[in-house]
Amino acid sequence: MTGVQTCALPILYVFIKLKNNISSRELLNLCYEDGVLFMPGDLFYNNSKGESSLRLGFGRVSDDDIRIGIEIIGKNIEVLMKQKGL
Repeated sequence: MTGVQTCALPILYVFIKLKNNISSRELLNLCYEDGVLFMPGDLFYNNSKGESSLRLGFGRVSDDDIRIGIEIIGKNIEVLMKQKGL
């Protein structure tokens, strides 16, 4: 197209809302033990709505590390769900 310039911007962050009122801080504690870090979502809210959300950052992380990190987060979500009887 004439006169149109495109630019692909990298995505650095993704916000995720967890189901079943899983606490992102409880999840972070488990993930931290497995070497995975993320930002608990309540840091980005001025009320309690962010307690079940988190922000994943992808800057300076390899594709393999992203895949491994997401697998670890998923495993720990399952642990918390079992603890809650879900």
